[in-house]
Order: sequence, then C-alpha cells, then structure tokens
Amino acid sequence: MRKVPSTIRKIVDAEATVTRIAEQNIWLPVTKPELERWLQLELVVEESRSSFIWIETIAELQKLLQNHGAFRTVRVWSLSNTSNNSLELTRRRKGSQKSYCHHSHRELIPSDRRALILLISDCVSGIWHQEKIYQWLQEWSNKVPTVIMQLFPERLWQSSELGLGDKLSFSAFESGVSNSKLVMPSVWQKFLTKQILKLPVITLEDF
Repeated sequence: MRKVPSTIRKIVDAEATVTRIAEQNIWLPVTKPELERWLQLELVVEESRSSFIWIETIAELQKLLQNHGAFRTVRVWSLSNTSNNSLELTRRRKGSQKSYCHHSHRELIPSDRRALILLISDCVSGIWHQEKIYQWLQEWSNKVPTVIMQLFPERLWQSSELGLGDKLSFSAFESGVSNSKLVMPSVWQKFLTKQILKLPVITLEDF
C-alpha cells in the first residue's frame, strides 16, 4: 500500500504557493506530484474445463482485490486455450463478463514497470503443456514481479504441472523487483542459466 509521487497527475501545493506569494508576490499556484499507490495489479484468471469449480472463489478474490485499495489500478484478464491450441488473452469487465477483443501479453507490462502480475490457476490444463505459457511467464517475470496463485493446496501441487519444477526459497534485496532479480540459495547457483524461470507460488490461504 506504499504511495509514490505520480508521474502524470499533479495537485496544488498550498504551502509552497502561499510562501511564493508572500516572498515573491507571484500569484500563481505551485504544483507537486499527487501521491498514488505504488503498484497496479494485473490479475490473470485462467479459464479451463475445471474453472467451474473455482468460479465463486475467484469472484470473491477479484472483488476483494478491487475494493481493498492496495493497488493503483486493478485490471482483470482471462487466459484461455483456443480451438487451434493457442493462448488467448482477453479483458474481463464487470464481474466475470468477458471481452472478445484479444490482447497481447505485453500489454500487462507498463512502461514504468510498477505492476504485479498475479496468475490464478490450478496448473493442470492443456495450457501448461504449451511452450508459449512459459515464454509469457518468462517475459513477464523479467520485467515485473510475477506470481502464480495456485488454487490447489500445497499437498496436491505434485499432481499439477508445478510438480515438474524444483521447490526453492528466494530472497530479494529490495521489494517489488522482477523475478529475474530474485536471489537463489548459493547451493543452486551452479544450475543458474538465463532460461531458468523463477516463479513464486502462493495459495488462497496466503491472503
């Protein structure tokens, strides 16, 4: 919920304005950047054959995140598999209403990189058998913090595609860094390559 100066919006600095009038007799307002929430949230909801199980849970989570006030903005996206086995990213409007306008995955990365990408999934659909989802995750995580919210409890992760990865703990020297800047334990450094995907995973219980 940290606030930072906006690069776009400004407000009148009343104290500085009064001081300038008193000292310089210049009757013009002095402005300063408006404070705003640090990060915007890009909430990506995977749609698959098992999605009906999680409809109410995801709707409640979406409402919580949109009303909490912790983020500058909250945009909600739908991620799905097309009939020709390709990934499709569309915007969600009010509630679960879906837009049929397709978007590039790069739209989730703002120019100032002040964003958090949260992908909600159970990681068992055909999407996770495609190379493209890992390419998208790699591209996102190289620019902004990117996290998977796994809908299954941790004891069931091995039955999902998460079971193909290695479970590690990461650390960071500062908050809000991209995944590529997360620090691995020294014992794993010898396995570090440019292709490695560092992907924090959280559960609903973490909220």
